[in-house]
Amino acid sequence: MTGIDATVVLGMAAKVDQVFAEEGTYHGFPMAPIGLTADSLRAMVKDPFGAGAAAQAQFSLLVNEIPDGPLWQPDGDRLWKVYADVLAAEVDDVPRTPEQEAAYRSASALLYVDNGGRLVPSPAMVAYQQYRDAYLAASQEYNNRRGEAELSADPAVKARWTADEPVLAAAVADASTAWTVQGRRAEIEKALQTIRDLGSTSPIMMWEKYRQLYDPTGSGDPSLTSVDGLNYLPVGILPSDVVDVDWARITVTADELVQLVARAPAELRDRLAGGGDSGTEVLTFEYSFVSVLRSWFAPEVFGSHAWRFADRSRVLSDGGSPPKGECTAYVSGLILARNVTVQRRTVGGTPPDASLGFLPVHTGSDAEMLVGPRARLARPVQGVQRVPVGGPAGVRVVEIPGVRRSLPVTEGPPIIWKPGQPTTPDPPVVTTTDPGDVFVLAFQCRLLPKAPSPA
Repeated sequence: MTGIDATVVLGMAAKVDQVFAEEGTYHGFPMAPIGLTADSLRAMVKDPFGAGAAAQAQFSLLVNEIPDGPLWQPDGDRLWKVYADVLAAEVDDVPRTPEQEAAYRSASALLYVDNGGRLVPSPAMVAYQQYRDAYLAASQEYNNRRGEAELSADPAVKARWTADEPVLAAAVADASTAWTVQGRRAEIEKALQTIRDLGSTSPIMMWEKYRQLYDPTGSGDPSLTSVDGLNYLPVGILPSDVVDVDWARITVTADELVQLVARAPAELRDRLAGGGDSGTEVLTFEYSFVSVLRSWFAPEVFGSHAWRFADRSRVLSDGGSPPKGECTAYVSGLILARNVTVQRRTVGGTPPDASLGFLPVHTGSDAEMLVGPRARLARPVQGVQRVPVGGPAGVRVVEIPGVRRSLPVTEGPPIIWKPGQPTTPDPPVVTTTDPGDVFVLAFQCRLLPKAPSPA
């Protein structure tokens, strides 16, 4: 039985909303776990058209699915198809003044450069994104620790927050300064605003640039073909070395988990029947955020007032709350989790039944990235044999750690003891995900403005 059950999923989902809230976005939570491997993520970054081609194809197909609300259950439509339709839409040309044209060209030159006939984000734009993501990471850790203190009834947790808050706040301030100075935030955002403001003037010229960005060779079909024969447009991630750096860790106790489950998105609670009692005592996991980079995509196209579909009834987004339409948002980032460890109590040697348990994940060979609900149980942490506290020499006795820990390999499930317990208690069961497995905890979905919205 896996420890990644409905209660754990709901708690992790609520934690995501608490830590990663950002204006203009929402989170889409998969109903079946989506598993990646660290080696596949490395391969798609280091060799996207060689050894990592299959991984990049699968990843590109995944993150370009069109989301439709907090439950991640896309129907197979892809962002690149909708985007191509917008680039092929009717465009009303309104000439720019010479001053407007000069401002537009200057802004465009700051944001994009020509790379062998293909427009790509400029070094200044890439630096802006990197410093922005560093600021977001610092803010997310601040939100994580603050939320932990707010939920906890433990005076020690609250005291740690009081002591650490100034340090965490300083880290957020430093990251904000770096984003402003080294990331040239004001300059880049002014250029982005100029592109948006002038996007409805001389749109034919703008559309030609975006068409070149989307289809640099003019072939009419810029897609690549996966080994499975599927067409896709490639994407990247930032930071590119995400699997090889330290991730922040979240620890959630049973009492905190109850509160988080109550705060989870209503749609998710309804689908998972509230989570039930899975006997979870401690949940820990590491998390990170990656931005999705699309060199072929300019999201400001959606906000232009210059275009419309030939079919006037066709609506991408009505701009409502919640929005309606065929493409109300797109995936802008992923919240990833790894080393998910769940400690569950037992009664009479049996954990509480998690009949509504979250489906486990199968991951394939090192070179393979799998998407979907193929299954493998999370592996138990191997631990020490059942022995009395202070038992025979050479036998390790450890306290309940709440986190994954390397222990001697023995047969059977882990038996972990606390000092002072009777010598024959019902031991907790601890499960953890494989260190090489990375899970998509949630998709960050950025909302579209009303589109089309002709002037």
